[in-house]
Amino acid sequence: MPDEESAIRIQEVASRLCLDLHLNGRLIAPERYHVSLLGIALEGCEPSAGPSVELVKTMVQAADTISAGGFAVSFDQVMSFSPKAGMYPLVLSSSDEMPALSALHDGLRRAMLARGFQGRCTFTPHLTVLYDRRIVAATGLHPIRWTVNDFVLIHSFSGQTRYEQLGRWPLNRTPSAV
Repeated sequence: MPDEESAIRIQEVASRLCLDLHLNGRLIAPERYHVSLLGIALEGCEPSAGPSVELVKTMVQAADTISAGGFAVSFDQVMSFSPKAGMYPLVLSSSDEMPALSALHDGLRRAMLARGFQGRCTFTPHLTVLYDRRIVAATGLHPIRWTVNDFVLIHSFSGQTRYEQLGRWPLNRTPSAV
């Protein structure tokens, strides 16, 4: 998740893009901005209920094993992704590789797989700012950068505009021996 200053800057850029590109989608609130490292579909869970205590415990155990240092991320373009229910996610993305972010994704994915969770192998770093019916081709923008100092386990309530943070792990720490 971006720091507060970066989130405000992202919101300003997203607001300007809405005006410049004549987009009608509702902006995502800055406190919900995040770069998804690994999406995990929880089969059999009621969307409004969230994961069970046991599932959260297992995910926390996986996250506890991650060891990484802080690193910088930079997003220098905006584009639409494939539609979700007829709406195209407008995302910030990067024209450059982000090896430290990819390594964090890989480590988390391996830790989750070792505990029986399935997660996508492919990883395209991005931050969604809104959903709109219009398609926006990849367009450069002045880079938005911040330092990643932690990662967060988030339950996204399907079809709702809310998240619940289930855990937060600082980077530059010694992992738990699990």
